Amino acid sequence: MKSSSIILTSLRSLFFSVLIFSPFLLSSCFHNYYKIIEKERPSITDLKAMQSANKFLVLHNNNLLWNVSNVNIEDGFLSGIAYEIYPERYNFIDLNKKGSLRYRRRENLNQSYILNEIHFYVDEAIAVRDSVKIPVELIRKIEIYDKNKSATTGSYLIGSLGLAIPVFVIVAGIVLSSSDFLDFNTTPKNR
Repeated sequence: MKSSSIILTSLRSLFFSVLIFSPFLLSSCFHNYYKIIEKERPSITDLKAMQSANKFLVLHNNNLLWNVSNVNIEDGFLSGIAYEIYPERYNFIDLNKKGSLRYRRRENLNQSYILNEIHFYVDEAIAVRDSVKIPVELIRKIEIYDKNKSATTGSYLIGSLGLAIPVFVIVAGIVLSSSDFLDFNTTPKNR
């Protein structure tokens, strides 16, 4: 077997391997990730920082979710205007915090709103109507949702490599399969 046909056969095998495995590689790339910064029993200072963060506040109480706006913290109480949020909005959140914390950012399904939210949890049942007034000592924890820049950047870099490798293999295959490059037995012609 000529060395040129061995090289061509190897290139074909490499090309088809890359072609077959590229979808699997790309399926785990180009994702957006978030992280959760959790604070147990937040202090008044933590709550005031939360208030000035210009993020939406979400109250978790009795398996119900409430968006709290016009937040005011004084005299040991957190108060504001509340309206109920449907829990389906947060189906993608891994409450057990296992694995990668990923949100989708597509035209038809944009979950990036999570990056603009701070969730706070109250264990004791409280009455919530159009407004809410919660004693600060009842707030068990707060969760600040933020973009995980390193995981998101890594995902996009790996995805870019996943796209570049098949292109490189295709170009290399075209260049190496040209008759002049693979014909090792010919001698240069005198001009």
